[in-house]
Amino acid sequence: MTMDFMFTKMFWGVLIMLLGLYVILNSVFKIQFPLFKVLLACFLIFIGFRMLFSIFSGNTNSNRSEGHAIFNDTQQKVATLADNSKYETVFGSQKIDLQEATFATTRSQISFSCVFGSQVIKLPKNANVRVKASAVFGSVNLPNGGKVSFGDYTYTNAKNELAPTLDIDADCVFGNITFVQ
Repeated sequence: MTMDFMFTKMFWGVLIMLLGLYVILNSVFKIQFPLFKVLLACFLIFIGFRMLFSIFSGNTNSNRSEGHAIFNDTQQKVATLADNSKYETVFGSQKIDLQEATFATTRSQISFSCVFGSQVIKLPKNANVRVKASAVFGSVNLPNGGKVSFGDYTYTNAKNELAPTLDIDADCVFGNITFVQ
């Protein structure tokens, strides 16, 4: 169970039904019920359980071309890198190993976003890499030792014209993204 549950029709349907029930209890039966406090408490309990179970499960994903670490820690070893892959971290950490990844096309786009978390990305050695890094109150550590703490910077290592090219967009807010070559 992931945080994606909050974006399903079932979640919003139950929420709207509870709001309707609250209006009926309050206006028809004059029963005062602290609905918003109860919903906030249920949400906090859900987040707490999510955090506990992700710690004990040792959440390790492999061979995936996308990944989300929301309130948990993940490790991923990517076998095939699909174009337009996305990796997101919110209040968690991710370790993504792209070193042995094969490319679906000669030029692939991938994006990393990190908010209040950390990401460590091992870049493929057999590819040209371009990293467009953006940071706000965070840091993006580039393979050449460069660091972006506030603003934008583009890193390029064009080694071989025949090698595939990996275009990376890295956005970091109140977190840390580290690229390792």
